[in-house]
Amino acid sequence: MMSQTAYANQAHAAHGAGIVDAIEVTVVEARHLEGEDGLLGRKSDPYVIVHAGMTHKHKTAVQPKTVNPVWNEKFVLTKGTFSNEITVEIFDEDRFRDDYLGKVVINVDDIARNRGLDMWFPLTNKKGKKVAKGEIHLILRLVSRM
Repeated sequence: MMSQTAYANQAHAAHGAGIVDAIEVTVVEARHLEGEDGLLGRKSDPYVIVHAGMTHKHKTAVQPKTVNPVWNEKFVLTKGTFSNEITVEIFDEDRFRDDYLGKVVINVDDIARNRGLDMWFPLTNKKGKKVAKGEIHLILRLVSRM
């Protein structure tokens, strides 16, 4: 198993623009999410959690009563906090227990190979199968120093 530092160094080499200090993740928006609240005109109160490694996570604000939320929130995953994957999960905030809406798992190699990503990702269920409804627009950018 590759250490986080070794993996980050591999991403540096693939990026070719210097030493990668961080990955900037912009959670732009989502569309066509599952409506979990109410009986008619089902809506959700979605928010996103970005996981980097086992211990670091960032949470967006909750967007009330929508299945097409817009966040435009940026998070910086600093060197040493991310390993080979970044997981982005969407939940519907509820009073007692939040509902799981879907996830995306992004390989850091894909970010490095493409010198960043700006795209819509289809949501999958907890097991990674394409079952979840909706998709999320993310911008992932390598932040490096020369």
